[in-house]
Amino acid sequence: MHTDGVYLVRFYAASVRHIVCYIIFQEMEERHRDVLQKCSEYLIKNIRPELLVDKLHSDGILSNDDVERLRKEATTDDKNRLLLARMIPRSGPKAFSSLVTALKESEPKQSHVADYLMAHLRKGKSVIYTRCEDMPWPYVCVCLSVTSRCSTKTAR
Repeated sequence: MHTDGVYLVRFYAASVRHIVCYIIFQEMEERHRDVLQKCSEYLIKNIRPELLVDKLHSDGILSNDDVERLRKEATTDDKNRLLLARMIPRSGPKAFSSLVTALKESEPKQSHVADYLMAHLRKGKSVIYTRCEDMPWPYVCVCLSVTSRCSTKTAR
């Protein structure tokens, strides 16, 4: 559940009967912030932000004020700079995966930009999965999805 930067995550203890809940106050992971910074020139030139705004807003990444501020920017480059330097990095731990998903689902597709980001993320030997179904087995799924429930069954 997302409320002003607060994420409620359930961690399952050894016994399924005992659920321990933690509230985590967290920003975007440093590795994701680093990838956005390293790829910023490419992203600024290749992202069409008007195609991402609705998805990022519905995921809770962008607020109504963020959407209005983006629409007021004069050029696409200015919109991308604002989105990538200020809005996405301060929007919580699921902001990066939401951006990647928005890029893949936008019409027309911007999958080449998502692939570019993921390739740079993998260079650091780190991988992020935007869907639990894409994770290698065995795994434990901890979903931070605001818009959908995870239907993936975890290993026992």
